[in-house]
Amino acid sequence: NTVLMLEQQILVAENLSSFSECRLWLSSLVRYLTMQQEEDRLHSLLQRLISSPQPTLFNEDKLGVLKELLKIVATNVNCQRVYSDFKQQVEWAETKR
Repeated sequence: NTVLMLEQQILVAENLSSFSECRLWLSSLVRYLTMQQEEDRLHSLLQRLISSPQPTLFNEDKLGVLKELLKIVATNVNCQRVYSDFKQQVEWAETKR
């Protein structure tokens, strides 16, 4: 299963504290879910990320990472509902800083 393999790569990179690699695998996972139009999984993943109480994700600003991931989601018109939901959440979170 491609999703499982990508998730495992993220965990391995995270355990090695290779944050740039984590980011690469996370982007690959989002790209794959977007291409496959796996809206539920995509929504769940993004929700876990945005709900995290930490302000950083892989040693980078969490909202910045989410904005980059949303650019990937925006490439598939069939995932626009997920894109719109999280774009609004990120914008709202930015106003609360």
